Amino acid sequence: IEADRLAAEKAEAKLNALLEERVQLLKEIKELENCYESCLELAEEYGLKSIAFCSISTGVFNFPKNQASKLAIETVRNYLKNNPKTSLERIIFNTFSDEATEIYRKNLKFNFLIKKLNYKKHLKHLEKNLQKNTMFLHTLFLEIKP
Repeated sequence: IEADRLAAEKAEAKLNALLEERVQLLKEIKELENCYESCLELAEEYGLKSIAFCSISTGVFNFPKNQASKLAIETVRNYLKNNPKTSLERIIFNTFSDEATEIYRKNLKFNFLIKKLNYKKHLKHLEKNLQKNTMFLHTLFLEIKP
């Protein structure tokens, strides 16, 4: 019976650790989403035509790059969907590595479906930017057509 109790306590401790980890991740996801939303709202408040985002939280904070990219794209997509009269015409995702650029490129291509987005033009411009890259700064942008 004592062995069963110890095994149950050990299993409960592992489960609690997993739950705490999950709760922390969900909190970080919400904070990151709020960061993008706040920036978009401020850009709108000031009537800006463009805004640039770096891969927020993927550096020293080690937030997973693929998940951060999907979250950034989805948050921007939802903002534009809910604010069709936005002043924003261009949204820039700056990436600082080939890996991050590929992640954003893939996620933009497959996940960012807005009727107003001229993706083929965007992709051609993206290719030109990547070929001209001399500062190791990759710029992906979405041009929103009114």
